[in-house]
Amino acid sequence: MGQVKFDGTVSGGKNRLDLAGTALAGDTTIKGVLSGVVTDGKPSLSGSLSSPLLHLSDMKKLHAVGTTYLQKIDDKDLDVVDYSDMWNDLPVDVEIDVAKIAGGGTDASNIKGQVTYLSGVVGLDPLALTYLGGRATASGKIDTIKKPTSFALKGNVDSLAIGTILKEMKVNFPVRGTLFVDYDLTGAGDSVAEIPHTLGGSVSSRCATAGWERT
Repeated sequence: MGQVKFDGTVSGGKNRLDLAGTALAGDTTIKGVLSGVVTDGKPSLSGSLSSPLLHLSDMKKLHAVGTTYLQKIDDKDLDVVDYSDMWNDLPVDVEIDVAKIAGGGTDASNIKGQVTYLSGVVGLDPLALTYLGGRATASGKIDTIKKPTSFALKGNVDSLAIGTILKEMKVNFPVRGTLFVDYDLTGAGDSVAEIPHTLGGSVSSRCATAGWERT
């Protein structure tokens, strides 16, 4: 999967925690600026995660950024404060801003949106991707406290070049065409294999000029 590198700082005091850094996952650089504060005894965390250029083939590597970050924290950067209880169930509000997606040519390509977290519930409010003249949006909630994890998601895919996206992600699935989807789904599962058996709601899709690529 390749190495994930992280360089950043953590600082803080009794009622504040600041995190800033840059992570490199494959060829993709992610910059993060997060601030945690306590107001009237209630903690909250907000900030942004951004990238000037996202390589879709690096998506599998990005989940390792958090783990690498925790391994690289230098305790000397921290004030002598026990944050463990303070930040257990804090509300989180993070802006996502990817300026450009590799392989998108001269057309606009980006990912923008808002991700929230509160008491184990992740919210997409919403998240939107623009790529090669197509667009995809998703909004909803993912409850990580429930066992198994449950979700309710709604959105659409409008004129996305599915073959090009899979190729850029380096997924070996030789399909081509333009994908259109509208969905409003609920489900649960702790693995990809479990989710299809629990799906409810509605979905409609079609793939224009679909076909298989010969290799």
